[in-house]
Amino acid sequence: MRSQLKLTPPTTKELNPMKHQLFSFLATGLALGLGACTGGDPGTTEECGGNGHLHDGHCHCEEGFEVDPDDDQMCIAEGDTDGAEECGGHGTMHGDHCDCDEGYEHPPNNDRTCVAEPMATGERLVVADPAASRMYVFELGTWELLAEFEDLQMNDHAGFLPLSDGRLVFHDASSNSLGIASIGGDETPALAASMPVAGQVAHIAVSPGEDYLVASASLETEGEGAFTLIELDGLAATEVLLPTGEPGVALGGDPLMLFHRNNAPAQFEMYPVAELADGTATPADTVTIGEGPHGEVIAHGHGKIVSAADDGINVVPFDESGFGSVVKVPYDVDGMSGGRAFYARLSGDGRYLY
Repeated sequence: MRSQLKLTPPTTKELNPMKHQLFSFLATGLALGLGACTGGDPGTTEECGGNGHLHDGHCHCEEGFEVDPDDDQMCIAEGDTDGAEECGGHGTMHGDHCDCDEGYEHPPNNDRTCVAEPMATGERLVVADPAASRMYVFELGTWELLAEFEDLQMNDHAGFLPLSDGRLVFHDASSNSLGIASIGGDETPALAASMPVAGQVAHIAVSPGEDYLVASASLETEGEGAFTLIELDGLAATEVLLPTGEPGVALGGDPLMLFHRNNAPAQFEMYPVAELADGTATPADTVTIGEGPHGEVIAHGHGKIVSAADDGINVVPFDESGFGSVVKVPYDVDGMSGGRAFYARLSGDGRYLY
C-alpha cells in the first residue's frame, strides 16, 4: 500500500508529514502471513465501542452516536435503538445474543452488540520517508518503533512489494539497489539482502508462486531498458536489455512469462522466464495496444493483462500460445466523461478492475 501518512507515534521519533512525503505499507498476518493472528482480548476493547469516552461510569458519545439503552458503556449509531441495525451492524441476533461477524466480538458484559476485535499481534507498519532517507517499522496497536533504517531512500515510484514470507522488497535510490527487508514474525526487522541494479528502477513485480522477482529500469541510453530477473531462492540475478520506452512489467502465465508493457512502441510483449534466465531475450509474442500506455496489472486467475492507454482501458487475454484480441473499455460511459486513467488496479479477489 502506498499513501501519504500523517503519523505521530508515541515514541521519541517524530515524523513531519508537512516536510516530507511519507509512504507506508501495512503488513498484516491475516493477508500476508507476517504474523500470527490471534483472537482479541475482550478486556482491551475500545471504550464506548470507539465512538465516545467513558465519564463517571457511562459513555459520552460522539456526534452521530448515542448511548445504547441496554448498555450505558456502549455508543451506537443514532436511530439504531429500535433494532434496525442489530448487533451494531456486524452480526446477527440469535435468540437474546449476537452471533458476531468474523473480526468482531462482544464487548465486556454485553452480548447484544458486536465491536471490532483489537488488532492482532505481530502486525507491522512500514513507513518510508524518502526525503529524509529513512525507513521505519512500527508495531501496530502499540506503535512501538521496532526498527529504523538510515541512509535508505525508498523509490516512491517503484513502491513497496510484500512477500508472503514476511519479506518486503523495495528499490533504494541512494545506492541504486534492490533491498529485501525481513519485517514479519517476532524477530527484529532487518535488511536481509541488497542487490545492485542498472538504471533507476521504475517497476518491480513478483511471480504468483513468489519464486521470481523482476525489476525494470530505464537507462540513459535512449530506447533501452534493463530488466533484472532474480530467483528468490538463492537470489541469483540475470540482467537483460530490451528496447523500451517506460518499462512496465509483470510476471505470470504457465509456463511463466515476463510481460513487458512497452510505450515505444505501444505494445505488450511476453518473454519465457526460463529463456531469460539463460540470457535469451526473444519475445514469444507481441500485441499492439493503445498509444500512451501507462500502468499495468495482471489478473492471474482470468488470464488477462491490462493497461491504461489514451483510448481507454486495454484488456488483453493470454495463454501458453500467446496473446488474444485486445478489448478496449472507453473512459466515457453513460454520457459522462471519464477523463484519462494512468493506473490500473485489481480488487483483492481479482474480479474487478478500477
